[in-house]
Amino acid sequence: MDSLSRQAPPISIHREQVDMTPSLDYARSIPSQSGTSVKLWQQKLAFLLAMAAFLRPSDLARIPFSSCEVRESDGCLKFQVVSPKETRKKRPLRDHPDLQARPENSTLFIKSNNIQQPLSASTVSSWLHREYISLSTSESRVSIRSLASSRALDQGVSMDYIVTLGNWVSSGTFQDHYQRNQMAMVDFTSTVLSSSNDDEFFDASDNFSLD
Repeated sequence: MDSLSRQAPPISIHREQVDMTPSLDYARSIPSQSGTSVKLWQQKLAFLLAMAAFLRPSDLARIPFSSCEVRESDGCLKFQVVSPKETRKKRPLRDHPDLQARPENSTLFIKSNNIQQPLSASTVSSWLHREYISLSTSESRVSIRSLASSRALDQGVSMDYIVTLGNWVSSGTFQDHYQRNQMAMVDFTSTVLSSSNDDEFFDASDNFSLD
């Protein structure tokens, strides 16, 4: 019994789909203009970059501000993530007026009350969960990479593109650790218990009457 108690708990084979619409709607409600507070501005930017490029909070915290460049040809943002080394090109970025005095070697995300200091990965993570993820799910340990990449798959982005953008070793890594809703569309009850008889089976979550 002691050995059984020391074993790790069983791992769930299904992670429910999360509708990120409330989080995205909140991001849209924050104006991308100089009148917006620095904190809200950075929180919105962190969420959008995490969703668009499958970045971890630690990735976001390591982006050098000097690597950020808006291409004149198409108005897209180019930046570098330090370890892993990745380049992403997404939506235009304009620095907040209150942050223009930041040091040359600063990171993209810095403290709004002390622009000489970079934000920690834990602060970025708290922002993402408290201000955005909590609007869409009460699940406490869900990662932004899991939510973003699964949403991309649901929206029709190919598995190959998702694996490449997420910098995963293989599609198996994504499916085993990040993909959500893998099994929701499979009706195991009807498939496994099907027969030529007229017996009807129900999932445990279904409502049914014994009358």
